[in-house]
Amino acid sequence: MQHDDEYGRGSFDRGSFDRGSFDRSASDPNWARLLFMLGYWLLGGIAFCVAALLGLAQLAVLWSRGRRHDGLASSSALLARYACDCLNYIVFAADEKPFPLGSLPRE
Repeated sequence: MQHDDEYGRGSFDRGSFDRGSFDRSASDPNWARLLFMLGYWLLGGIAFCVAALLGLAQLAVLWSRGRRHDGLASSSALLARYACDCLNYIVFAADEKPFPLGSLPRE
């Protein structure tokens, strides 16, 4: 219940605060999922950007040597699968957490 003091500012009764609903929402596993989603959004974005840069490097290697570099290709593919794993976790297509809390994608 709200009460006004002599300056017209509202104050609340401490008795009207439902502590049980606050505790329940703070321990809700959906909050943890949201934090993991934000973290994997960041990590997946970094992996995507690095994979795209490796793709540009692969193009430069292809132009200079006339053939692709297998190490760059496998690294780019691994990063692309990791970004895909992160996105699958974010959109609830998978419940298993990607690396670093889960395993790295397999080749």
